[in-house]
Amino acid sequence: MTALGNVVHFNLRLTARGLGWRRAADVWRIEKEMMAGLSGSNTEIPSSLAVDAGSAGFLSKLADLVPGIVYVFNHQTMSNEYANRSVGELLGYTVEEVQQMGDELLPTIVHPDDFELLALHVAGLQSLADGERAVLEYRTIHRTGRQVWLRSIESVYTRAADGSVLRHIGIALDITSEKSAEQTVGALRAELEACRAESARTNPGQGTNKG
Repeated sequence: MTALGNVVHFNLRLTARGLGWRRAADVWRIEKEMMAGLSGSNTEIPSSLAVDAGSAGFLSKLADLVPGIVYVFNHQTMSNEYANRSVGELLGYTVEEVQQMGDELLPTIVHPDDFELLALHVAGLQSLADGERAVLEYRTIHRTGRQVWLRSIESVYTRAADGSVLRHIGIALDITSEKSAEQTVGALRAELEACRAESARTNPGQGTNKG
């Protein structure tokens, strides 16, 4: 594998860590396609195409490949400092609009019934150790008014001089379909239990052994 191939492989593996298997599969697919293009020739990659894995441009393009909202949240201003383009796909707002919301971001996009849950979660991130992850599932409101379930996976990004969390970085994945399926299964189970209870009530001797 070429040097460029190694960089792509490494960064895509980092991107997929912590994602649900369905989302991680998307990243593996992207990697497979990119590796196929890189390994199709024995020709060395020109130095002009060398990738600086730490550059802002490279990381931004990488973030746009991730099937979820990648963001950086500031605990002092209670606002987002960065979000990738997926915020538009999942919530209907542009990156600029999200940044302009400032500390009104969470009250605007979070479902009212889950706002306190999220607020407690954000406050609890102050006790998160470096390298640890925190996960939360909550409802948001799309610009059109429809409900969108998100699963956020977050970690400490930077700390203030006193050691408190200044910023955390996270990725929010759309789990609306997953939640819908869970609700459908739950409803079917409840209906089955109700049928069983009704059957037991109307046929108390059914299924019992008679001496």
